Amino acid sequence: IPSELPQQDWDQFTNSFVTNIGDPLHSASDMITNPGESVELKAKFSYGLVSKDLEEESIQVWIDNCTQTLRRLGTATTNDDGRIQFKLEGAETPPVGVYKVYFRVPGDNSSTTSVLRVVPEETKFVVFDIDETLSSEPSTGTLRDIISDGYNEAHRPGAIAATNIRRFHQHYQIIYLTARPYLLTDHTRDWLDRHGFAPGTLHLVQDLTDMVPMDSRAGDYKYDYL
Repeated sequence: IPSELPQQDWDQFTNSFVTNIGDPLHSASDMITNPGESVELKAKFSYGLVSKDLEEESIQVWIDNCTQTLRRLGTATTNDDGRIQFKLEGAETPPVGVYKVYFRVPGDNSSTTSVLRVVPEETKFVVFDIDETLSSEPSTGTLRDIISDGYNEAHRPGAIAATNIRRFHQHYQIIYLTARPYLLTDHTRDWLDRHGFAPGTLHLVQDLTDMVPMDSRAGDYKYDYL
């Protein structure tokens, strides 16, 4: 895997000090596209509970091409918000399938992952909210996970079965669309997997103002995504 590669020098020497702030808090967005269509692969890189951004640093993008090897797609540079957008052109998009994407920071060998789903145009989806829908708690409760390891919110009775029936019996693709902040990406993935929810595309808020319920920001964010 990319994290087993040798570390490299930082593009920006000052970024070597950013890693002293705390553990990596990187996250990446799952994406959906059709065969032959281009797609933007997106990720954010930060450190510590304060989420200090990793700025102006090269990030390697790799994809698992389902042949027991990884293919390096290229490199992107983080902006002043610690984010990258790597455009995968249509000719480079793999055939129909589910692919793991790796984003590697060469300077310290930290990384994050996302899932790219390439689906036929006629594919049908069902969309689930998470907080107070699949989960029995509001998103503010899950924020405690940032400072409390092992926090595990409860799920509603029947929630797991509902996702699995839609996915495996009715043959829908699943989208988990939540107003949780990107800080909880890994926690949310782990929570869904640990409890046995059906596999699906996970989409969280990237702009923290979108999780605010006032002025319909969270609702507008979900509407725009759909």
